[in-house]
Amino acid sequence: MPGRFRFLILAALFAGTLPLGGIAEAVTWSLTCTGTTGPAGQPGCGDLNGTAGNTRTFTADGLTITVAAFSTPNDAGTGNFLTAYLGDFAGGLGVTNFAENGLSNTHTVDNIGKKDLIVIQFPSNVFAPVSVGLTSIAGGDTDISVFIGGNGLTLASFTSMSYASFAGPGWQAYTGGLDGNAADRTALLLPNTLSGKFLVIGASHTDASPEDSFKVNELTATPEPATLALLGTGLAGIALRRRRK
Repeated sequence: MPGRFRFLILAALFAGTLPLGGIAEAVTWSLTCTGTTGPAGQPGCGDLNGTAGNTRTFTADGLTITVAAFSTPNDAGTGNFLTAYLGDFAGGLGVTNFAENGLSNTHTVDNIGKKDLIVIQFPSNVFAPVSVGLTSIAGGDTDISVFIGGNGLTLASFTSMSYASFAGPGWQAYTGGLDGNAADRTALLLPNTLSGKFLVIGASHTDASPEDSFKVNELTATPEPATLALLGTGLAGIALRRRRK
């Protein structure tokens, strides 16, 4: 009976009668840092400034994401991105750009002056972000600009890009969960069916009155159902061949 049951499950996957969306399990990465020493090869926790272009990695459920920081070269939010220092704190990830020293809360993701952003690289291009945790700093709002895509790119590609690039092919913008006031919140990213290799989270680059200042403390995403469908199809095919034998 157990073998028969497994065969029926696989056959249902193959026939498309079993809803794959309910099988995907969300993965949550905690992006906060405690103590003073970072993982091997990574900067320490709580450092307000450091070498621009550094990356940090975070692992949950055996899946590792890589994060880097960038900023716009000017206060207008235009021009190709420049690498920045990615710091990690008890409140989450922050950015110290080339015009900041990290003091007086300039090590946050903010749009007061240059527009800061972090870029998260998933282990594959089939992750659909669901929500992001934001820690408001010094009374700053938590308005965000969020985009996903970039399949085929690398983190180094972003220094040849600008916010205008996200309006081009291969990128999609989130339209929900973007606005927040001066309070910690979990932003539900909508639509949550979008997937890609890179997730871009920035302090809003379109605010008429820039006052956003926060840290990113958590990210939740799910594997795209299409990936599970391919897996189910392959397993079902194997099961059917074994049954014929």
